[in-house]
Amino acid sequence: MPNWRRTIQFKGIINNDDYNPENELEEIPKVAAKAIEVLKNERVPVEIIERFKKAKTEAAFNRAMNHFYDWADIERIWIQST
Repeated sequence: MPNWRRTIQFKGIINNDDYNPENELEEIPKVAAKAIEVLKNERVPVEIIERFKKAKTEAAFNRAMNHFYDWADIERIWIQST
């Protein structure tokens, strides 16, 4: 089991109950903005924050999340999402 250095609280950022994929172009920037607010205070590399800023579609947001999780794994940071 990994020894996590710290935890980033990502609870409430992604709420599938509130997400409507038919309004993807409206919804994703709102979700990305929530993520950015959390990440700016967590010493996350600017490159990851920039990916979230550019995310306008669900696919782009998912790619930003993948980079975020990859970085967190390397840095041994637990992402608390539930």
